[in-house]
Amino acid sequence: PSDIDRIDSDAEPKKLVQLLSERLAVRHRSTARVPCVATLRGSRVDGPVSGVLENISLGGFSMMTATSFAIGEKLGVEFELPDNGGTVRALVSVARVQRRKTEPNHIAVGLAFDRLEPDSLEILRRFVESRVGVDAYMRYLGETYYT
Repeated sequence: PSDIDRIDSDAEPKKLVQLLSERLAVRHRSTARVPCVATLRGSRVDGPVSGVLENISLGGFSMMTATSFAIGEKLGVEFELPDNGGTVRALVSVARVQRRKTEPNHIAVGLAFDRLEPDSLEILRRFVESRVGVDAYMRYLGETYYT
């Protein structure tokens, strides 16, 4: 991550490893995609949109839909995360569009979050972190580098 160069390189080795581990854990959480099946409802300039989420991260999500999209298109979306995770409301941009060979009537769409409502950001963060296994990951780092 870009903030690694701001770490005090004169710190003792154990502290440097701890700081690097923390930064890498944050990076891992922010880029980790976790499986998530949820029904998406949304709107675009020309009407409503629907789809089914396949996976999600703190930066965006992938979904399957029968609707065609253009890269860069903006959508207002809403979906409820499984297991009472909460409802996420956001403005997103289409980042990737791909027709699936195995399901010719469906299109895989990758979307990036442009703006999340304040409550939605916290709901999403809790959901992703709970599935990434942050505690297990941090224990692994601790056992590997501090024993």
